Amino acid sequence: MPFIIVIAIIAWAVIGSPLKDIANILWKTEAAPWETVDAYYYPDRYRLGRYVFLEDLQTVDDCRAWVSSQARLYSDPSIVRGDYLCGIQKLETWNGLSVYRMTVK
Repeated sequence: MPFIIVIAIIAWAVIGSPLKDIANILWKTEAAPWETVDAYYYPDRYRLGRYVFLEDLQTVDDCRAWVSSQARLYSDPSIVRGDYLCGIQKLETWNGLSVYRMTVK
């Protein structure tokens, strides 16, 4: 029986994505210590093609702080006209579209 468990763990490590799975379980709304966060601020929530971004932040709180500073620069400190996203751990990029483990506000 222990042999089967060892084989299953090895298969998970080789075929699966153990770091992503662990992060999904333990850090549901935050970045795991080994992950980075990308911040996206949209000055006009109805024109999402126009945005500013900053990559490789350490925490979601860092993302929110940067977004707040950008919102103040665009004279929208309460983020009423704009919108934002914090992308946790970029997994892939397809044709300019970034895929993250999760996005939060």
